Amino acid sequence: MHSPWKSFLAVLLLSAVPLAAQTLLPSPVPIPALSQTLTTGIVGFTGSQTAQLNVLNMSAASTAALAGCEVQLAFYDSQNRLLKQGATTTIAPGSAASLSLGRSDVPAASATTPRVSIRGQVKTVVPSTSTVAGPAILFSSCSLFASLEVYDNVTGVTQVFTSDTRMVISGDVVPLTVFQPSPR
Repeated sequence: MHSPWKSFLAVLLLSAVPLAAQTLLPSPVPIPALSQTLTTGIVGFTGSQTAQLNVLNMSAASTAALAGCEVQLAFYDSQNRLLKQGATTTIAPGSAASLSLGRSDVPAASATTPRVSIRGQVKTVVPSTSTVAGPAILFSSCSLFASLEVYDNVTGVTQVFTSDTRMVISGDVVPLTVFQPSPR
C-alpha cells in the first residue's frame, strides 16, 4: 500500500541530501596527496669513480601523466646525510634524467675514508594547487624505474650497477585542496 505520508517522507529526505551535503561537506575539502620516494641500496665508491643515479619515466603517453613526472634526485651517505640534490625536473613519458656524484661532491664529514658508502633517492614532486579539476590525486601516477651505477672516471666502464629499489614510507604529505561541486 502506498501512503501519502511515505511519499512525503521520501520527497523530504531526497530534498535534504543536497542541503546536508552543503552543510556537512565544507568547500574546499583538503585531501592529502602522497609523494612517491624510491631508494637504492648502499654502494661504495672511491675517488677514481663517479656514481650516477638514473630514472626512467615508464608512463605511457596516453596515461594521466601526459605532462610528465616531476622528480627530484638526491644522494645520501650511510648516515642519511644529504650529499647532493638535483633540481626538480619534469621527465616526459619514455624519457630519463640522471644526477652524478663525484668524490669532490662529498663533504668532508662523509669522506672520512677513501671509500664512501652512498645511496640514491628518487622522489616524485606532487605540485600543490588550490584547485583540482576532477577527482583528488592520492598518489603520484608516475611509473618510474630507477638505477644506480658507479663507473671508472678514466675508462668510463661501469663497475657497479643496481636497479633494486625500495619504496620509502614516510609521513611526507603534500596537501591538495579539492573543491566540491555545487549541488544542482
